Amino acid sequence: MDVKTAFLHGDLEERILMEQPEGFILKGDEDKVCLLRKSLYGLKKSPRQWNLKFDGFMKKTEFYQK
Repeated sequence: MDVKTAFLHGDLEERILMEQPEGFILKGDEDKVCLLRKSLYGLKKSPRQWNLKFDGFMKKTEFYQK
């Protein structure tokens, strides 16, 4: 398991928009925003989304909590 990038694998259930990161803004597109499809490290919802995905995988492979 790759724990260093675990938070990057959580799927987002709601629509989250963010400002464009510095260095990636194109001239003429300064007012556009980014739509997140996966969670980012530092996003408050990242730990919860990753936990839901991990829990679903464990249950799908027939591991259960006691």
